Amino acid sequence: MAQVNLTGSRAKTVNPTFETVKELVRRYNAGQLSDVSEKDLEQISILAAQFGLEFDVASKPIRKGLFDLVDTAAFGLIPNRLRPTSIGQEWHGESGIDKFAGGLGTLGGAIGTGAALFKGTGLLRQGISNSKIANLNPLRDKVVDKAGNVVSKTNEMMSSVNQGLLTKAFKNVPNPRTGNIADEIFGPRF
Repeated sequence: MAQVNLTGSRAKTVNPTFETVKELVRRYNAGQLSDVSEKDLEQISILAAQFGLEFDVASKPIRKGLFDLVDTAAFGLIPNRLRPTSIGQEWHGESGIDKFAGGLGTLGGAIGTGAALFKGTGLLRQGISNSKIANLNPLRDKVVDKAGNVVSKTNEMMSSVNQGLLTKAFKNVPNPRTGNIADEIFGPRF
């Protein structure tokens, strides 16, 4: 039987795919692969994720922050497929600065929209109260105001009458809030 020598350079098994991907990722992270297409860089990022290699995802904080600001201000009506993405983001996640910028953009869009709505409702109220058309017929306003009072008083009266009728109708029905319904129906147990 022949013996196998497992020492020296033959003991190492070299995985050329891993080494190749590791070198490509090192070059990408160093900024040396600027002439490679986006599709090929995406393939490198997928292989890096499969091998567990660190792949530096490019940051686009200004573009992502502005998109989130506009999207939030538009109540989310802008399709997410238009949001800027970076190479490798799908496999390695967004960079921290991108997440922060997106959060700031969302917060800015919400605050801006809320302020605009608040200001708009204030202007609308002010415009109605200062409107000449609204103040043209004071007699009508008095009649409408008195009619509103009559309606509210009628509603109050009807609710008290209905409450009395309901109380009489459900007088013998057990109340589930006061205890066990079976005790109220059959009496307390010993």
